[in-house]
Amino acid sequence: MSDLRNEGLTYPQISDYLNKHTDLKPTRSKRKFYPPIVWSIHKKMKKREDRLSRDTELKIYDVGLIKGE
Repeated sequence: MSDLRNEGLTYPQISDYLNKHTDLKPTRSKRKFYPPIVWSIHKKMKKREDRLSRDTELKIYDVGLIKGE
């Protein structure tokens, strides 16, 4: 879907493409793909890609000792 969007296709064009060329169907929909669903899936994919590509800095806040038994 991201590749199709990067090629310049609009959401209605992507939904038509997915309906014609794949057997995929949105999970919670009895209908086929339509533009708002394609937009929502693309937005969530982009958000996830952004989150996974971020570098996180780990910090140690507190170190303690526990008395053993």
